[in-house]
Amino acid sequence: MTARAFSSEPLVSDEGEVLLVRRQALSDTTVHALTPAEWDILAQQFRDVVPEQTAVYACARWGEKRVRCLSVTQSGQLIGGAVLIDFTVPLVRRGLSVIKFGPLWRRQQEPDDAARLANVVSALQQQVAIEDKRCLVINPLPDPLAEGRMADVLQAHGFWHCGSTADPARYLVNLGIDLDAQRASLHGKWRYNLKKAQSNRLDVGVEEGEAGLSAFMALYDAMLSRKRFHDRSAIDALPAMLQADVPSLRPEIVIARLDGRPTAGAVISRAGDRAIYLFGASDERALPAKAGYALHWWIVERLTGSGCLWYDLGGAEGDAGLAQFKRQFVGARGVITKRLDEFAFAADPASRLLAKAAFTLREAKRRWPGRAEATSG
Repeated sequence: MTARAFSSEPLVSDEGEVLLVRRQALSDTTVHALTPAEWDILAQQFRDVVPEQTAVYACARWGEKRVRCLSVTQSGQLIGGAVLIDFTVPLVRRGLSVIKFGPLWRRQQEPDDAARLANVVSALQQQVAIEDKRCLVINPLPDPLAEGRMADVLQAHGFWHCGSTADPARYLVNLGIDLDAQRASLHGKWRYNLKKAQSNRLDVGVEEGEAGLSAFMALYDAMLSRKRFHDRSAIDALPAMLQADVPSLRPEIVIARLDGRPTAGAVISRAGDRAIYLFGASDERALPAKAGYALHWWIVERLTGSGCLWYDLGGAEGDAGLAQFKRQFVGARGVITKRLDEFAFAADPASRLLAKAAFTLREAKRRWPGRAEATSG
């Protein structure tokens, strides 16, 4: 696969949609299709890698047949790439290719290069949207150090803003400060609850292998039974992630024990320059013991000075109590993203129509869940 680079100018059509006037330029930028195993070896070379941009996670979550791994090279040097999830309508053989929290473009030990980002986006756009005739959908990873950078590049390449995720806030604890400053950053109520948790003499640590997985899943299953909610998480991908061929892509399981028995647990990924709280679980003893406070503070202590810039707590999924816990933990020195945007580009008319229909249906489901499900059924 070879993707040419293009300079472009936005042109507004009669329908008000942004098209591209493309002037072909000489380029040696190339897109390569990789196997999942090949991709995960390359992915660890990037500071912005997260689980959603690893093949081991994507294949376990969506099935290997839907997953594509594309790398981008320029002058023979790797400059970026992405894991894509393909959704295809069989009869018309058109569909959407989704990049969640990507593409990757920030190389380890190298400064950020805006031109590199633009070249990666251009190459993927050329390959997926123009040559493959699919709608390319990108949900960028929030970047607290350069808010809006990815959005600006995508819009300059003719992508249209197709919405924001249903759970837009993402809570990021700043790991670039020392522990004294971190404690001072905490909301007063969170700091008070941490003191109470530490007085309960909880034993917190990493638990590896089958023992760690069993301890966490016992807590997780008990939590689901207690709270009686429908689980839409990617927890089924966890065993595969723990056995990833690339050791740096394997998450860690942290367990808090009370009187020798697990009471709270967390699964933490730290493949790139941010650590991510993937999954959490607790039993009925955790709340009165304030185990969540001791657990997450221990994690921050472990991560401080490790090279991670952020401890990404994810969203709150509409849970007001969870949102308050995370907001107070982020404190004065952390960041809460305002929105998680999504952008799309389609050169093929059929793929563009399919994409817009999918976005319209999704928005209808969000606004009128019962009615939309009855209509779509």
